Amino acid sequence: MRTERTLALVLGIFLAAGAAWAEKPPFRTMLSSDTTNIPNCPSPFRPQKGGPITDADIRASVTETAGQGIDVHMLQPGLGWVPWWPSQFLPMKDHVAWLESQGRKPDAFEKYVLGGGDMVRVFIDQCRASGEAPFISIRMNDLHHVGRGIRSKAEGEADKVKAMKEFAFFADHPEFRIGPGVPGNKALPYALDWGRPEVRDYKYRLLEELCRNYDFDGLELDFMRAAILFHPARTTSAERRQILTGFVKKVRQLLDETAKPGVHRWLCVRIPAYPETYDGMGIDLADLAAAGVDMVNASSSYFTDMQIPVAKLRKELPESAALYEEIHFATGQGLKTPTETLFRRSSREELETAAHLAYARGADGVSAFNFQYYRGTYGKTDVGGESAEPPYSVFKLLRDPAALSKLPQDYFWGWIYSTPYRKDLPLDKPLQAGKPQELTLDMAPPEGGWQQEGRLRVQATADLKGAKLQAYLNNVPLEPFADVSSPHPEYPVAVGKPEDYRAWKVPAALPKEGPNVLRLLLESGEPVKLYYLDVWLP
Repeated sequence: MRTERTLALVLGIFLAAGAAWAEKPPFRTMLSSDTTNIPNCPSPFRPQKGGPITDADIRASVTETAGQGIDVHMLQPGLGWVPWWPSQFLPMKDHVAWLESQGRKPDAFEKYVLGGGDMVRVFIDQCRASGEAPFISIRMNDLHHVGRGIRSKAEGEADKVKAMKEFAFFADHPEFRIGPGVPGNKALPYALDWGRPEVRDYKYRLLEELCRNYDFDGLELDFMRAAILFHPARTTSAERRQILTGFVKKVRQLLDETAKPGVHRWLCVRIPAYPETYDGMGIDLADLAAAGVDMVNASSSYFTDMQIPVAKLRKELPESAALYEEIHFATGQGLKTPTETLFRRSSREELETAAHLAYARGADGVSAFNFQYYRGTYGKTDVGGESAEPPYSVFKLLRDPAALSKLPQDYFWGWIYSTPYRKDLPLDKPLQAGKPQELTLDMAPPEGGWQQEGRLRVQATADLKGAKLQAYLNNVPLEPFADVSSPHPEYPVAVGKPEDYRAWKVPAALPKEGPNVLRLLLESGEPVKLYYLDVWLP
C-alpha cells in the first residue's frame, strides 16, 4: 500500500509539472448536451413547455442515454460567460441583480442556480451512475443572445440594441469587442477579442473554478461558439498561435494541478473541421497537442458533413492524440415555411456511413452535437417539423468500425450555412442552364467492395417540372432512374415532394476509393436551387 501511494504521489507530481501524457484516450463515442435542449425540446421526461428547471431534469437527460454505447457525456453549463453553477467568481445573485438593473428578468436556468441548484454536480453524479465518463464543455466565445437583434442592425449600432444587456462584462467593456471588418454574419464584430488579456483572464477564472470544485473526467474547450477569436488586422499569425497555444497550455497545467493523485484529466478542444479557418483563429494542431491537448473534436458546427478532411487532420497530430469527427441531427439547413424552419434530419444510414468514412480516414471516434434536436423545439421558427426521439442506439454501431464496414452506405451533400465562414460551399449557387457544377464525394468501400447497383438522388427546394438534368460520376454519364423514393427510412422533415427529385443509376464498378467527382448539368429549364443529394450504395 505504501508503494502504491508513493507511485501515485510521484505520478501526481509528474502530471502537475505539465508533462505530456502518452496514453491515448480510450473513448470511441461522445455526446454533448447544450443543456438548453431540456426546456426547448419536447421529451419524454419533459413533455410540456415551461416550468422550472430541476435536478430531475438534469438526471433524466443523462439516464435516457445510458446503455446506448456512449463513452463520454459532455455538459455545457451555460454559454460560457455566466456560470450555471454556484460561483464565487460571479455569484448568480450579483448577476441577477445586474439583469434587473437592465430591465431583464432571469431565465429558468438563472433561477435554478439562484435557488441553490448545482447542475454540474448533479450531472457528474448521474454520469457515474450511468456508466458514462463526465466531461464539462465550456464555450470560448459564445454569441448567443449577445448577437440577438444585431443581424438587422447596421454595424456601429450595437450599443443601442437592448439585447446587449446579457452580462455585465460584455456590456461594460465595448472596447473588448472584435469590431467591424471581419467576414461572416453581422453578429461576429460583437464577439469578444481574445487579443485582450482581460478577455482570456475572465474565461480562465471560470475554468479554474470548475477544475478546483468538481471531479469530472475531462474538459472541452469549445472554440466553435463562435468560431472567431481575433481581429485579423490587429494580430499576426504568430501572435494568434502564441496566444491560443499559451492559453491551452495554462489550462492543461490547471487540470494537472487539480487532478487527484495518479488520475489524468483529459483535455479536448472542439475546433472547426476545416484547416482553411485555422490561421485566423490561431489554431496549430501540432502546437496544441504539444501543449497538452489529448482529444481533438473536429466540428462542422451544426450539420453532419461527410467531407471533413479527417486524413489531413490526422497527419497533423501525434498518434497519442485522439481525433473525433462530429455528427449532428441535420444534413440540410432550414427551409422556411410561413410557420416553421425545417432542417433535414440525418438518417441512421447517413450517420453510419459518415462514421465508416471517418474511421477509414484515420479518426479514433465520433462525437455528436445538437443530437437532442431531432425532437425539434417548441419554437417552430427555431427547429420545426415532426418531433422524433434521437436515435441514441446508433452509437452501439458508431463505436464499431468492423460492423460499420459491413453495412449499406448512403453518402450525401446537403445545403448548409457557413459557420465558420467559408466561401463557395457546395449547393450554394443555383444551377444555371448550360453551366455544370462539380462537387467531390470522398468514399470508402465496404468490406468486399461495392457489389450492387446504387442510386444517386438530388433534391431541389422546389418542383423540378420542366428542368432537364443530367448527372455524371467520375466523368461517366448516369442513366436516369424513375424511382426517387428513399431506399431506407427517413425522418419526414424537409424531404420535399417526389416532384422535387431526380434520380440516376450508379453502376457498382463506378465509385472508387477516395475522391469521386460528381458533375451536375442543367441542360435546359429555369435555374434550379439544389438542397440535398445522396448516393445510395447497397
